[in-house]
Amino acid sequence: MTKTPETTAPRKSPGQEDGGGLSLPPLPWLIGAAVVLAVLVGADALMDFKPHFGVDGIFGFHAAYGLLSGLFVVIVAKIAGIFLKRTDTYYDAD
Repeated sequence: MTKTPETTAPRKSPGQEDGGGLSLPPLPWLIGAAVVLAVLVGADALMDFKPHFGVDGIFGFHAAYGLLSGLFVVIVAKIAGIFLKRTDTYYDAD
């Protein structure tokens, strides 16, 4: 039994464009992320932290630590994906 191109084409999610990825342009995402970061750093000025290690008493430390931790997780996931991905023919019938 042969498959027709209509049944083998991947289905698109609502809002997904031909190129895949985000359906919104990247600029609004960057502006939104900058606003959230500014609010978090501004909230750091309003709170009274008691530093436990010395370095965590620096202004903006918690926002920077969260940003660097998130970047670290993304980089580790990308590297792990290189080694754990399957070949394109993995699910082909024998």
